[in-house]
Amino acid sequence: AAAAGDYLMAALTSLSGEFPAILGEVRGKGCLIGVETKIPAKELVAAARECGLLLNAAGEAVLRLMPPLNVKKSEMDKALTQLRRIVQEKAKITS
Repeated sequence: AAAAGDYLMAALTSLSGEFPAILGEVRGKGCLIGVETKIPAKELVAAARECGLLLNAAGEAVLRLMPPLNVKKSEMDKALTQLRRIVQEKAKITS
């Protein structure tokens, strides 16, 4: 779980650096990760749900990721690809 969490944290930090108008600081421990958002987190949650990715909002401006402890790298990569696409779309709309 720690390795999966580290992998996700690094990938999400990179994504946040690419899209600073949408995503902010990434925090967490193990597989419980929060990403600050500069747009309402519920917008990202709704877009993620439409493509089969289950995320939730922890308040107005935090996106919470809670993958299972036995998550596979291939599953994380698929989820990160979907999240990247969602964030790219939101970045186009807000710019």
